[in-house]
Parts: sequence; C-alpha cells; structure tokens
Amino acid sequence: HSEALMENLESMFLGAFYSAIIKSAISSKDGYMTVPELTSYINILPKRGVEMAKIVNATLLKISKFEAKHGRPMLTAIVCKQDKKNNDIFPSDWFFTCAKEAGYDVPENETERLTFWKSQFDEVHEYWNLKI
Repeated sequence: HSEALMENLESMFLGAFYSAIIKSAISSKDGYMTVPELTSYINILPKRGVEMAKIVNATLLKISKFEAKHGRPMLTAIVCKQDKKNNDIFPSDWFFTCAKEAGYDVPENETERLTFWKSQFDEVHEYWNLKI
C-alpha cells in the first residue's frame, strides 16, 4: 500500500520539479535551485528526512535519464548546493550518480568532475534560454 503512495507522490513531484527547474533555467543565464527551494514546491511532506530525500533523489534521477534519452543536457545540473559564506554554488554527489546512470562518462578527478558539471550547467541554460 505504501509503495503505491510513493509512486503517486513521485509522479506528482516529477511534474512540480520539472516545472520549477525549467523556470529556473529560463530565468537567467546562471539561474539555479537548491534542494530546499525545490522541495518547497511540494508542501505535503516534511522538508527533511530519509523519505523526502529518497523521493527527491528518485525524481532527479528520472529527470536526468529522461533528458539524456531525448538528447538534452542534464537539467538537474542546475539543482545545486550553496556555499553562502563564499557566495558559490556546486553540484551534489547525487548529480554525478545521476549523470552516470543517464549514460554520461563522468570523470573521477575532482577538477574534471566540476568542469563536467559546469559544462552541463551552461548547456542547460543555453538550451532552455532559446525556448523563450
């Protein structure tokens, strides 16, 4: 019974997350979202916790695979972690997991990984900014 509920929640998250991420990609050439911002679009569950993380990760993975299957850059590249102290953003480890699962050749070296992420981040903006 709870598995059916999780599937229903995931499909609801999928639509809400897709919409929010695309809006962010269109908003500016360096627009991004954090996971807390993303989860604020879904107000039926607590903002933290293992179940929430599972649903968020599963949804981001589905989006990554779908975008790759359709020949588009990784939309999930703009879902970032934020370093407020240094006014910087960076990818989560989950981004790289999604990239591998979506068929990308992800470098092992940290510097190359960041270069890969930044290229996806820029490609997302380039792709979606042409759509408005």
